[in-house]
Amino acid sequence: MPAPPHRVPTWLPLLALAAVIVPALAAHDVDDLVLLPPQTGSAPIGVVLVSANGIAPSAYKGLAIAAQTALLASYNLSAWVGIPALTQNTSDPAIVAPGLARIQGALQAAGLPASAPVVAAAHSNGGVGLQQYTAQHPSAFVAQILLGAFVSRSQLNTSQPIALPTLTVGGELDGVARITRIAESYYHEILHARGNFTRGLSVFPVTVILGMSHMQFASGPAPPLIAQYDLKPEIDDDTAHALAAQDIAAFIAANLPKPDSAAIANITARVAASGAFFSPLISGFEMEASYHLKPPCYDDPPSDKCLIGCPWNAIAQVLMGNVSRPTLTYNVTDGLHPAAQVIPDYLPHVKNKCLDAAVPCVLQMITVSQNIYEDGDALDNGLSPVSASEIRAKLKSRQVVYESTGLPADFNETDVAPLCADINAAAMRWAINASGPATRARYLQHGEFYVMGDDLGPYIDGGLWIILPLVYEQPKGAQQVTLRSPTLRTKSSLPLPPAAGMHYCKLLSPSRALEWMYVDSLRLHNSLRSQ
Repeated sequence: MPAPPHRVPTWLPLLALAAVIVPALAAHDVDDLVLLPPQTGSAPIGVVLVSANGIAPSAYKGLAIAAQTALLASYNLSAWVGIPALTQNTSDPAIVAPGLARIQGALQAAGLPASAPVVAAAHSNGGVGLQQYTAQHPSAFVAQILLGAFVSRSQLNTSQPIALPTLTVGGELDGVARITRIAESYYHEILHARGNFTRGLSVFPVTVILGMSHMQFASGPAPPLIAQYDLKPEIDDDTAHALAAQDIAAFIAANLPKPDSAAIANITARVAASGAFFSPLISGFEMEASYHLKPPCYDDPPSDKCLIGCPWNAIAQVLMGNVSRPTLTYNVTDGLHPAAQVIPDYLPHVKNKCLDAAVPCVLQMITVSQNIYEDGDALDNGLSPVSASEIRAKLKSRQVVYESTGLPADFNETDVAPLCADINAAAMRWAINASGPATRARYLQHGEFYVMGDDLGPYIDGGLWIILPLVYEQPKGAQQVTLRSPTLRTKSSLPLPPAAGMHYCKLLSPSRALEWMYVDSLRLHNSLRSQ
């Protein structure tokens, strides 16, 4: 189920705020923006924001005003907000550092007490620059906020995760910092927290705002990169700002030197509600055995620090076998290993036979799989899919399963059909059933569909099968994407026993099918560029 819808606070339009353009001391300062608090006398705080590349400080005025209003109305905090003009790459800490120093000086010149706590926020690739800056200056701020950005994998997976309290806010329809990458953060920071992430849901919260796009953390025309990749929002900018402001305000108030108990409860509730939205995506990660959750064990001894096997490949073997009877159950154990590695015996096996249909029997099987990820995923910038582009699946043939269960088994009848395509169609069905109702409806109305074409091959060269990818075909003008799996299949009577009775597939990951539904299928008809 998706997270419950937010309600826009009725107090948002009731307060007017003063915006002051900071007098320029040099040419690059002219666009620095300071927003004075709507009311002084309450507890003072400072908030500074690092912008995305190509977005001017003034574009964040709506969000900043909404945050100031929420902080005052809900937690009696008077916020001075400063946004430096950064005309170069905001992911570079060498560019971010002088801008932050300059704007903090401007906040104090505008009346913020020098002793007041300051929180740093960043949008989009500005989150990269901010995280690098706060890693080098951990005491510069009391907390940080990532908007359409996320804690980098290098900090998620390190034995010494970041200590600075960090809020991550993702938009459901963010086509730049895709929501699947925010789900990955939710897995590590909330569901399987370790190190500093165990300090509590209010210290490292991860939330989602339904219907919100990447550009809606700001306002106005999108710069070229965001215009190319972002999706079409389903809420207006004012609503998006109000909803983001609620999370921002609750997080800030929960992480000041004197935390607000109501704020802690509010941000914790938002994390829990967001978990309902993230649940299908995390189920997809787990079904894939995503290497972004844990590394594969491969040759290392099995432990809770690595992934042993791919659950979907075990299901794929049952689908490949296609024998169903009341007395038969399967126990399939998958092992994650590089597909090119066959020694010591990293091959699929059937370990016993269940020949008598009248006798209850468990068919014990072993399969082998390897996940492959796109090159762009290694950049960890949110633009590329985070799910595997294919699962290299080594399965036993349907012929062998039939022989092992006492059924007639002619290879030319059992294994000539596009069985890999059938399994990939099952992955797509799994994703459609697992997705939230709103996502499913959006995909069916606006998305490009994945459809399964005939398998490619069969190939007899295992090395060739390994390097041939799962094909995603989309001819120009097509309204759907056709997937075709290279396959390798051998008879059980093959004179070379280690290679006999195999049926290898390049499988569609259920996680990739979900990610396609949530993000990439919408680019053709439901994105900013499509409008």
